[in-house]
Amino acid sequence: VTNKPLARQKAQLFPLSILVDDNEPVLNIKLRTKPEFRGQFIYYYPEDAAEQRVYSEVTFSNNKDKLMKLTLDKTTRTFEKPDQWWTITSSNKVYDHTGIYTIKLVPCPVLESETIYNEPAYTRCIRSDAISLIMELRLQLI
Repeated sequence: VTNKPLARQKAQLFPLSILVDDNEPVLNIKLRTKPEFRGQFIYYYPEDAAEQRVYSEVTFSNNKDKLMKLTLDKTTRTFEKPDQWWTITSSNKVYDHTGIYTIKLVPCPVLESETIYNEPAYTRCIRSDAISLIMELRLQLI
């Protein structure tokens, strides 16, 4: 797993588990991320117009038709490099999951003076470009 070299914000990504359903060849990957900045990752900046939004998402370079869903399952309630748990789920039934997965995350860096409150983190974000993490996977079902 690597960061694309020109990203301003950085992150660590840890694959936790890979599961393929016995009945359907649908892939589920559990991941943990840790930003290397003060803040969290979010799905998108909600104040952006819908047609201009940049989303946290997953793409699969070897098959553009392969649909992938990225879900944020849990976040540690801190801005100090929180652990965040995600699930990637393929929507297509395919038997070859080998390839390069690009995980694009929308960072929400905050000022040192910010603390966690009940309102969503994105209300205090310093806008920043999305970062891309690259994960190579070799998995074929026989």
